[in-house]
Amino acid sequence: VKKMNSADAKEVAGSPFIEINTNTNYLVYTKGNEVKAYDYKMGQAINLLTFANETISLIKMQRYTPGMVRTPDRQADYNELFKRLVVCTYDPASPDNSGIFRQYELPLGHQLPVKEAEETGFPKIVDVTFNPMP
Repeated sequence: VKKMNSADAKEVAGSPFIEINTNTNYLVYTKGNEVKAYDYKMGQAINLLTFANETISLIKMQRYTPGMVRTPDRQADYNELFKRLVVCTYDPASPDNSGIFRQYELPLGHQLPVKEAEETGFPKIVDVTFNPMP
């Protein structure tokens, strides 16, 4: 793990959202309307996503608790799902119906996120929880 420089540390510390992705070695955080990542193994900050006219209301990596999934044939699917980044945005001029839920895969090697799902028409989203089927 490389020591974080003070500029990156201030940027991460000033973010309202900070998530850890151990698969990619990223601290994922926001700065304004951007989703950024700090690769704590390489000691490098990278831009992941920018939402031009939207405000980010949530970023989240789902947490996995061993034993959550009791059906063996579903375990691999859920293991992959828990590696996904959720990003929720909205238009501040219309928070009652402009919420957008997006789910991304974060590939290895500083590649751009791959959008896997997008759902629109929500009120401003402030939290999400995934409950696996037993």
